Amino acid sequence: MGEAVGAEFIELNRGNPIERIQAARRLDVGDRPVITEGGKPLFQAVWMKHFGNCGPIVHLAADETISNIFDNYQHYSTLERLVHLVEHRYVDGVIGISEEICTKARILGVDSVEHVPPFTTRQKYEELTDITPSLETRQILVVGSNAEKNNLRCLQDVADETDTDVTFEVVGPMTEELGSQNVNGHGFVDEQSFFQKFQESSLFVMPAISQMFCVGVLEAMHAGIPPIVTKNVGARTVVEQVDSRFITETNVKRISDTIDMYFEMSAEERSTLSEEFRDVADHFDPESGIERFSVAYDRLLQNV
Repeated sequence: MGEAVGAEFIELNRGNPIERIQAARRLDVGDRPVITEGGKPLFQAVWMKHFGNCGPIVHLAADETISNIFDNYQHYSTLERLVHLVEHRYVDGVIGISEEICTKARILGVDSVEHVPPFTTRQKYEELTDITPSLETRQILVVGSNAEKNNLRCLQDVADETDTDVTFEVVGPMTEELGSQNVNGHGFVDEQSFFQKFQESSLFVMPAISQMFCVGVLEAMHAGIPPIVTKNVGARTVVEQVDSRFITETNVKRISDTIDMYFEMSAEERSTLSEEFRDVADHFDPESGIERFSVAYDRLLQNV
């Protein structure tokens, strides 16, 4: 997205807070705007603004930097939440990947806020849209890191609770740590294996307790795989355009019940859903996504 607006990419100083403040003092981009994504880049940008070394700060809200201020996630300290709160007093504009984040940004007092959903790369888009999923199987795909926010350690409990004999195939950072009777964790995989997992699967699940969007949901939809998500996943707004029954609570029983609902459907019903989810996902192709971001960014800068 940065390339679409002619952004210059600058490597973040990854030292301690004092070192990052010193780096902010040294880095001077004049009156040019700075786009940040994540709490640490925002920290450095705020100090650059304090030293008069940049123009407006545009925060790309794609992680928990805003949401943890409100939702008190256990994996953030009170100090981190306070820092994130103070940082947003210096933010001139926010581009949020979900309506929920945009609403919270406005509550924080950011006047210029734009909503731009994420999208996958052109290569992934082409590969995924060519896939024919194996809707007759009981294989469930999960794509995401084994971080606390994604709640992947509940998957075996979900499998135990379902009336269907399902298998979870999990791809993403640290997922090789997952492994049990019904859960296969693969960690990082090569591209061929990545797309093969989509082709072999019938359903996608994201049981997260905190996921600002989850582009994996869109990737599943591009491949014609119906996704089940919790109410804490930002992509639920896309899922509900097809069928709100695929949005569930963040607990084992409700997730397993939703999985059983899907597998109790006839082959014809699952095939129809597959096409409906794919059709909705087509509105999130890379070119349209880049265009939406460019328009939103230009409009935001006009208002700051």
